[in-house]
This record gives sequence, C-alpha cells and structure tokens, in this order.
Amino acid sequence: HAPKMVLLRAGGNDIHAGKSAEQVFREYQDFVKTVHAKLPETDIVFISLSPAPARWTERDENKKLNSLVEAYSKTEPHVKYADTYDMTLTADGQARAELFIADKLHFNPEGYKLLAERVRLALPPAPPKQ
Repeated sequence: HAPKMVLLRAGGNDIHAGKSAEQVFREYQDFVKTVHAKLPETDIVFISLSPAPARWTERDENKKLNSLVEAYSKTEPHVKYADTYDMTLTADGQARAELFIADKLHFNPEGYKLLAERVRLALPPAPPKQ
C-alpha cells in the first residue's frame, strides 16, 4: 500500500498501562520515521487524545503527550496534528459524560460525530464534483 495519508489516534492505552507521555512520544517519533522511510510524501495526522470519564486521572499525561506531538508536528514535514482534547470537556473543564457509551471510555455516536468534525479539519479539501 502507498497511502497519501495515515490517521493515527494512539497512546491512551499505553499511558493507561503505565508508560509516560515521553515514552509514548518517542514511540510515535519512531512510527513517523518508519513510515517516512518508505513513504516520505505520506502525511501522518496524529488525532490527539481527549479526556474520558473512565480515565479522568490520566488526562494530564494525555495532554502532555498531545503537547509533545503538536510541537513535533510543527517541525516535521508531512506530520500534522488534529486537536480533539477540549471537545470532551464542558466550559468549566469537566468531562462531558453524554459523549460516551456506558463504559465511559469509548465514544457514542454523538462523540464520534464531534471527533469526525475535528479530524475533517486536518483533511485536504474534497475535489470538486464534476
């Protein structure tokens, strides 16, 4: 395969398993190098982590990973960042439980709709219809 774009949302389970944001970031950098070694023109879009009620205590580490990836994305060609962190938060910084299924970790349809809207911003415009 030779995709033009790779979209990746990863790191939350690694942080949950005890890895630091810095460890996960280094693994992401390795992933980018591996992809770009064979596909140097392929865009890689990192979809940031968002706080979930089930992993609320991990939100600061998630945000740290997001910040590392966002800064890296500004320095690397063909590396982009889609920010989704705040979409699961209320105006006063609490979790929006209504965006999750019963496990309080995975999105329900409304949560995925918001996620899709954010990710769409990182995609190239659709070609005009003929």
